[in-house]
Amino acid sequence: INAEYGVDFNHKKERHLNGALFNNITRPSLLITDAYNATFEYKKRRKRDQELISTILETVRQDGNVIIVVDTAGRVLELMQLLEQLWRNAESGLSAYSLALLNHVGFNVVDFAKNMLEWMSDTVTKQFEEQRSYPFHFKHLNLCHSLQELEKIPS
Repeated sequence: INAEYGVDFNHKKERHLNGALFNNITRPSLLITDAYNATFEYKKRRKRDQELISTILETVRQDGNVIIVVDTAGRVLELMQLLEQLWRNAESGLSAYSLALLNHVGFNVVDFAKNMLEWMSDTVTKQFEEQRSYPFHFKHLNLCHSLQELEKIPS
């Protein structure tokens, strides 16, 4: 039996992953998939990112805090890359603010991602090959396992 299991897949390219390709599937005897998001219209990534960035900038500039609740198995790597890039941009002025991921397995997720670069997007792979820089080595993002670690970060 040649079974293929592909539920909740993403066919669109993301910041750190290429979109799912199914051209390597050759007539499976069993294909399990879903159509949960088939009719959902996604915003363009650039627009979605810009809305998030604008909200973050507006909030922290008014002395507020931003908490983004995200599953570590889902969008966390993409969000970490986006936020790190934003914090590295001198024009944003965000380097004056702290950036943290509070999750008991966050360190593991980043560590696993560092060891699976061959599965990342072409952009991430090329960056590593040309610059020998890990895409998940964060200068501004603090990985915290507990509230006590979070409280030690300067605000």
